[in-house]
Amino acid sequence: MPDNIHRTYDNQEDAPFEHLNHLGHGSSGFVDQVQRRASKDKEIYARKCIKLPAQAKSASRRELRDAKIKKIEEEARIIRQLRNNPHIVEVVETYETTSGHRPLFCIILLPLADRDLGDMITHVGQLPEGEEKNDAIRTMRHWAACLVRATDYMHERRVKHKDIKPGNILVRGEEIWITDFGIAKEFLEQNSESIATHFEGTRTYCPPEALNNEKRGRASDMFSLGCCFLEMATVMITNGKLEDLKQLRKGMPYAESEQGVLRWIFYLFSIIATWNPRTVVLRRAVLLLPAFAFVMMDPNSAQRITARQLVILISVFQEDMFCGLCRKGVPKEDPIHGLHSKFKSRRESPELEYPADPEDVLKPEFQVPANWEAAKKYWLKDHMWWS
Repeated sequence: MPDNIHRTYDNQEDAPFEHLNHLGHGSSGFVDQVQRRASKDKEIYARKCIKLPAQAKSASRRELRDAKIKKIEEEARIIRQLRNNPHIVEVVETYETTSGHRPLFCIILLPLADRDLGDMITHVGQLPEGEEKNDAIRTMRHWAACLVRATDYMHERRVKHKDIKPGNILVRGEEIWITDFGIAKEFLEQNSESIATHFEGTRTYCPPEALNNEKRGRASDMFSLGCCFLEMATVMITNGKLEDLKQLRKGMPYAESEQGVLRWIFYLFSIIATWNPRTVVLRRAVLLLPAFAFVMMDPNSAQRITARQLVILISVFQEDMFCGLCRKGVPKEDPIHGLHSKFKSRRESPELEYPADPEDVLKPEFQVPANWEAAKKYWLKDHMWWS
């Protein structure tokens, strides 16, 4: 693919793409489905169009317009930098239109998705028990591992997404991609953390350090992805209880509801503990998701698991979670540092108890670990940060 993928046209009619269907819109622009005009290429693309300020004579207005174009170009450049990963969207080309009352900057993207992960989570949560839900659970299990692999790929190339959430993860059939790098940033290897001068991202899925305007590095992406995993685990393990999770955290961001999140993870573990592994064939498929969420959502960013550590954890315990593409060249256990965390098993740890009725966990009087550090002592038998 050539490096120079940007073009300028007078208007949309001059651009080599024709509109097929409207996909969505917001205050800053719209997304539609397009294909190339008069071409043998019948590929269907997603076109993200951002409204630009009209050409202006004043220096301040020109600076505003140039700054917006620079930000959009940066998003496209970052996505192109990550184009060799199978689970990150691809920028095919970009163009801008210059005439008319409201010029546009357009990004042509692949793939064209069916829905986002948020829609899929809601859909799976509404499915009755049966083979369709079982198939969705197996697919989500692969998605989790592939998203970790894609995040590791991003971080290895010095890119922080900074707004990972279900709405920024696209789904088509059994395939999944991370998208919307609008506030993504590159970082220098020697200093992967930065302080935002203003709040960036979606509050619900933002880590504590972002809400507190503290330094945020690669660990911030892991917290946000952990929130996604918790919602995925919820619809995989329970019957339509996603709304209960929202109520438990009282609609607040995950980072501001530590006790509610711990109680919910305890609840999911309790449900799994009641399943007979010989009769519940999907037990293995869902077992690791709440555990992953726990080590990803640690309020202490310095002790939060990294994407690379989680890739290794998956490769050690359930390598078949990865799709065929992600399984190639997957790193193995670090012989020097070992695994980030090892969870206790009920067979090895008699003190690890769960109630006979998991619903008891949701009662206010039920005692759960007071904080994340106490929960680590309860659930983990080994943690790389313990002396």
